[in-house]
Amino acid sequence: KEAKGGLRDLQTLYWIGKYLHRVASSEGLVQAGLLTAEEYALFQRAENFLWAARCHLHYITGRATDQLTFDLQVEVAARMNYRDTQGRRAVEHFMQDYFRHATRVGELTRIFLTELEARHAKPEARLMGFLNRRKVSAGYKLVQGRMDVADPARFLKDPLNMLRLFEEALRSGYLIHPNVMRLVASNLSLIDDHVRDDPEAVRIFLRILLDHGNPERGLRRMNELGVLAAFIPDFEPIVAMMQFNVYHHYTVDEHIIQCISVLAQIERGELVEELPVATGILKGGVNRKVLYVALLLHDIGKGRPEDHSILG
Repeated sequence: KEAKGGLRDLQTLYWIGKYLHRVASSEGLVQAGLLTAEEYALFQRAENFLWAARCHLHYITGRATDQLTFDLQVEVAARMNYRDTQGRRAVEHFMQDYFRHATRVGELTRIFLTELEARHAKPEARLMGFLNRRKVSAGYKLVQGRMDVADPARFLKDPLNMLRLFEEALRSGYLIHPNVMRLVASNLSLIDDHVRDDPEAVRIFLRILLDHGNPERGLRRMNELGVLAAFIPDFEPIVAMMQFNVYHHYTVDEHIIQCISVLAQIERGELVEELPVATGILKGGVNRKVLYVALLLHDIGKGRPEDHSILG
């Protein structure tokens, strides 16, 4: 209920819309221009899923229960008709859907609040933002201190721009504007086999991974918007994948991104005391590309019948 991407977030979006625009239902957020029809469809699917899970929690425990605890997840999954499949348990499928819905709600919240900010930003704040701005490359512009594309149609003409965007965000240090997030999320089909096989696309991706010192920031946003799974299709099944045991605290995709983050911290010399041996190895010189790519792929085979270590 109260977690990030939970029911309270969805309710808050509606309450704000109701107060500002007098909408009679959550569907009115579309008429008010705060969400697109596609985004509202995501809103509805997430809301239905979260309400169903919450109601099952109440019925199982016989009282108001808003925490999806480890012991209750199995029974809620069964009640919502999830089934075991080869290599994965029903509860793991259920929790993967939960995390995917929560991620989408988080994105909707970001888009919604940025739209509100654009409508209500004060002129003085805009002026200060203009005076303090850093430069962005050709083809981009700054809107509310975030990076937007200057010409969406031109941007989409070259599918490699779907990758260049994230490198430019890392290079410039700017956050990506939700306008571009919407544009990218609705055009993922442009990232096809032709793009995946393009040597320049591979070079851009490797620069994101290797050249800017904080690859986890780019990877996490690429993952949230579906770009990582589109560019590396084998990554898609592990997005929001949880493993039902006591020693995996993160979904598989988040675990991988955090591993990359720690590796980057070691390289930056931030973990000398905690990890002196690893720090010394990196300072001694290694093939960084092999190391980063191997770490990115080491758990990509999780959830399949084969040994994930070999498959990865």
